[in-house]
Amino acid sequence: MPLFLWLTIVAHAFLALFSPWAIPQIVPPLNAYGIVTLDGANVPLGTPVSAWCGGVQVASTTTITVYNGATWYSNLSIPADDTTTPARDGCLNGETVRFKIEAWWADQTTTWQSGSLRLDLSGIRLGSLQVTKTVNWSGVTPITGQTFQICAAGPSYPTTPSCKTFTYPSGLTQTWPDLLPGSYTVTETDPGNMWTVAITGSPATIVGGGSATAGVGNTRKLGSLEVTKAVDWNGVTPVTDSFQICITGPSYPTTPNCKSITAADAQAGQKLTWGNLLPGSYTVTETAQPEWTAVITGSPATVPLDGGTAAVGASNTRKLGNLEVTKTVNWNGVTPVTDSFEICITGPSYPTAPNCKNITAADAQAGQKLTWGSLIPGSYTVTETAQPEWATVITGSPATVPESGGKATVSVGNTRKLGSLEVTKAVD
Repeated sequence: MPLFLWLTIVAHAFLALFSPWAIPQIVPPLNAYGIVTLDGANVPLGTPVSAWCGGVQVASTTTITVYNGATWYSNLSIPADDTTTPARDGCLNGETVRFKIEAWWADQTTTWQSGSLRLDLSGIRLGSLQVTKTVNWSGVTPITGQTFQICAAGPSYPTTPSCKTFTYPSGLTQTWPDLLPGSYTVTETDPGNMWTVAITGSPATIVGGGSATAGVGNTRKLGSLEVTKAVDWNGVTPVTDSFQICITGPSYPTTPNCKSITAADAQAGQKLTWGNLLPGSYTVTETAQPEWTAVITGSPATVPLDGGTAAVGASNTRKLGNLEVTKTVNWNGVTPVTDSFEICITGPSYPTAPNCKNITAADAQAGQKLTWGSLIPGSYTVTETAQPEWATVITGSPATVPESGGKATVSVGNTRKLGSLEVTKAVD
């Protein structure tokens, strides 16, 4: 034992027994001394050492010397509690005494009793981990009270992580105190498929007595809407054409957002895609074009919460038109008989061989007409197969079947031919 420690102990004992100032002290103190280490290393001279009973500091000293490579404390005189006063000023007999080295609890304790005790003290300086949560709602309406759970695992929690709840918007910073030094992994319990998670600063290293920080960012996922365009030319020769598709919904609540695609790109398999859309219901429309019919399937479409894609189809079919022929029959005084007329058309739908239909004189006079439907728009020539007894007049040919799927009209008039009688007079 170092000489100074032995002298200190003897001096305490002498004062306790013979000093006139010690006469009122009924129970002598517990005098503790020993080696002090923190984090397995010597502490500097002058490091505070304190004793605690019942949660109250009852004695303190400092390290005073280095002996044989170790730092020692002494003069830690821990008094007995004066039970005649209400304040706690010492320890009760048999009570557990705890010790602090600076602000850190020592690993050792003892049971209070009068006397002298060598008690080497060692401790670990604990640290802290502070985690800050950031929430990016990506334009989605924030939800007050939205909670997230973040967990820390490491030396203080080697098997079961310690988890804390973070609440938007006011509770987004939490601290794990009194952590053993070492490496800590920060994780977030799955917040749901509508969030992406980015963790920074993990693993976080805590050095004795220090603090570490980590961050956990959550970003609300946005979705997309994909429109597949189908184009049916319906026998019409393809030309350069385009289509405008518009969407309205949470990302475009008042003004539709529109994109265009050409017929050629659509037939090549290209699609229209709207990205970074707020989740929710979207209505898809197409700007009308007179020559096309449009059918949209899957609208309204719901852009999902998980950042996925909603799908809509928009198909266009080229409109076909009609050609109507009105037949008039003038018997020109001849007694009507059963008769019929053959009328033919040539044009885009029948470019080489005419297409012919028949109508009787009676049906024509009853107001019936000849109609060719589903015709490719364009110019059509109308003819009638000649009959020697009839004169034919065709008006409105060639006729143009319109692009909009409308109707072209032609008139074919037939007049019964009349003959002549020639009389030759002979006079003798």
